[in-house]
Amino acid sequence: MSSSTDDRNKPVTGYPATAVPYNPNGYPQAAAAAAPPPPTTTPNPQPYYPPRPRNTTFLRRLIIAGIAALLIVGAITFIVWIVLRPKLPVVILSSASLTSLSANSSLSQLSANWDVSLLFRNPNNKIKLFYDQIDASVFYRSDFLADTALPPMYVAKRNETRLAAGFSARSVYVSDKALRALLDERGRGAVSFNLRMLAGVRFKAGAWRTRRRLMRVFCGDVKIGVSSNGAGALIGGAKECEVSV
Repeated sequence: MSSSTDDRNKPVTGYPATAVPYNPNGYPQAAAAAAPPPPTTTPNPQPYYPPRPRNTTFLRRLIIAGIAALLIVGAITFIVWIVLRPKLPVVILSSASLTSLSANSSLSQLSANWDVSLLFRNPNNKIKLFYDQIDASVFYRSDFLADTALPPMYVAKRNETRLAAGFSARSVYVSDKALRALLDERGRGAVSFNLRMLAGVRFKAGAWRTRRRLMRVFCGDVKIGVSSNGAGALIGGAKECEVSV
């Protein structure tokens, strides 16, 4: 009796018994498996960038290649230009004559003939000049009087070519103001005309050549002495014209 009482008075030690769920089949039911731990995520050290479209990459490379080609061509052209040192052509009005000058004040009309001699000089030591058709016109101040076309030509290095041009005006209308000024100059013995020319010119040196450039020539204040019969010649000798390309 005493031993039973002593056992009841002893403190209980150990872990509590795990309750086993009841299985109708008579077998103890196994404890539910522990849930797996949540997956751990590690941060991506490099951010994700979507791939660039192939068309954009190709277009960018094409633009870069085009710019590089233009820079190379420009550099080569600049170096060649510096080495050759091209100079503008020189155009000189050697002589000019006027015949059959007459005016109709009531109708504001003018008639006349001009004959001029032009000298085209190439001052370059290494470059040849090729001229396309040259269009030449005679003006009184800003009023158009007559025009003509000169044939294409070639001027060698350090050489010159002379061309003759004839102009004819037949009852050309001139503004009243211009006609009065022309008749006033004629009364004083000399009339000043302007000669303008347009031509396509190309510079060539060996395998190097430029594209066709538009050359403008202006021979201003070409003074011609006029007699009573409406004829005359250039006063003051040869005259160098203004040239721009």
